Amino acid sequence: MRPRGASQELENRRWRALDLLKGGQKPADVARRLKVSASSVSRWRQAYRRNGPYGLQPRPAPGRPPKLTLDQKEKLMCLLADAGNAPPSLTLVARLIRKQFGVRYHRCHVG
Repeated sequence: MRPRGASQELENRRWRALDLLKGGQKPADVARRLKVSASSVSRWRQAYRRNGPYGLQPRPAPGRPPKLTLDQKEKLMCLLADAGNAPPSLTLVARLIRKQFGVRYHRCHVG
């Protein structure tokens, strides 16, 4: 599971851990100080040893990329806002996405 926080925040935490290790602190002490597990600290140190600075860089989140771009999602929100006050059904939203963007979503996946 990916930890909470922006990619840059998480990378900064890994660099902070490495700096503390280079300063002579033990992995368990670094882990307590940064509120992470000792195994994470050891894994970060190992990644740095193997790959240098690249080893501490964030990696893309796993999973399938979204079918709609951010611009398309914004346009969809505008279209839904223009539709009226009543909340649209999920079936209607799925049909609107297919009509406007040519992307198929099951009604259960548009919420």
